[in-house]
Amino acid sequence: VDRRQRQMCIRDRTKTATIETKINEILEKINKLNTLEFEKLAPQNNKNEIIVCFLAILFLFREEKIYLEQEEKSHKIYISKNG
Repeated sequence: VDRRQRQMCIRDRTKTATIETKINEILEKINKLNTLEFEKLAPQNNKNEIIVCFLAILFLFREEKIYLEQEEKSHKIYISKNG
C-alpha cells in the first residue's frame, strides 16, 4: 500500500477507519475463510465503514489480490483469494 492510500481515511465521530486497516483485515479473513460476503465485512448501519470497506475491496481487486463474484445485480458480492 503506497503512501497516498495509507493517508486515505474516512472519519467517523468516534473513530477513524483507514483503508489500509480494512485491506489488512480483508486479506487476513480471506486467508482464513477463502470466501467472504461483502455484507459480513462492514456493519450495515455504518455508512463510513461500508465506504471504507468498498474502497479497500476495489483496491485489492485492482491489484489482483482478490476475485469478486456476483450472480446478478443486487445479489450478494462474494470475495475470494485470487490464485
